[in-house]
Amino acid sequence: VPSPTTDPPVPSPTTDPPDLSPSDCHDLFINLNFDQYPVDISWDISQDGVIVETSPSYDGATQVTEELCLLPGDYVFTIYDVYQDGMCCKWGEGNYTITTDNQVVIKEGADFGASESTSINLPI
Repeated sequence: VPSPTTDPPVPSPTTDPPDLSPSDCHDLFINLNFDQYPVDISWDISQDGVIVETSPSYDGATQVTEELCLLPGDYVFTIYDVYQDGMCCKWGEGNYTITTDNQVVIKEGADFGASESTSINLPI
């Protein structure tokens, strides 16, 4: 009695993610001028409740500009201060600004307590 033969499995097709070119994303700049306690400050950017970008530690920093490249869509930028006193004015004159590559100001802030969130829809 011949044994049944089976065809080898056929691999399912895979789809590679699309190649993103610089024209697919939109530059966003986060300029941070710290008060006396930069280590207290952090931020993140989320999309649909998922964090897509997050800040490094700013221990010892005085001024930093972060450049991000984000795809078109709706985002929420949230800045945090663990001491809950913002970046101004009790411990110095700190502040932050979010801008686009063509210098459109999306948000400026300084005195925000524990946190502050801003909705961003790209492109602007």
